[in-house]
Amino acid sequence: MKILPLIKLTFGFALISTSAMAETLTYQPPPRKEQQQQAISSASRGCRRKLPKMQLLAPLDHIAMMGEEKTFLLNLSELPPFPLQLSVLEPYVPESVWEDQVKVKKSGFLPISLPDNINLDPNKDYIFTVVIPCDEDSPSHSSYVRVLFQKSSNQYQKEEPLKQISRLLAGGIWYDALWIAYFHQLPQFKQILEKQGIEMEK
Repeated sequence: MKILPLIKLTFGFALISTSAMAETLTYQPPPRKEQQQQAISSASRGCRRKLPKMQLLAPLDHIAMMGEEKTFLLNLSELPPFPLQLSVLEPYVPESVWEDQVKVKKSGFLPISLPDNINLDPNKDYIFTVVIPCDEDSPSHSSYVRVLFQKSSNQYQKEEPLKQISRLLAGGIWYDALWIAYFHQLPQFKQILEKQGIEMEK
């Protein structure tokens, strides 16, 4: 599994920020994929330990798509006491498609990329889960975030970041567009979140 390096975000509006460019960032969600998502963690009942808040940067009301980047962005309020437990499942299938764990070294944004060899069928629902154990011996008291997602079958050419972000959003590929905006430290990262009503948890 690849955990990409954290990048300090600097939202300087001197970086390619015009109203015309903002208008091109029109996200078209996939049709008929409404779904309430558990993208923000809540307090774990029965856990005496105060666990960090987690937030997956994902739409809250529908199943979003990812493309070739296969990268999620997780926001952590502070360092967790134990390594994060990660998994990808198919709904109603007990065996994991993939699972791993990662020890977090910094709070804030954590990019999590699925491995290249993970086999995801296009346009099929999958569940991505991140768990913070309350206690390594008591997994039932864990805190978690969990979202359904799909892998797009569309391939895209590498091009200038803003154009690529615009094309991806127009094609409904949420996760790649958000990751590219974050990676290149563009102010459009914040705009994409705001247009979906996603506020950063503190």
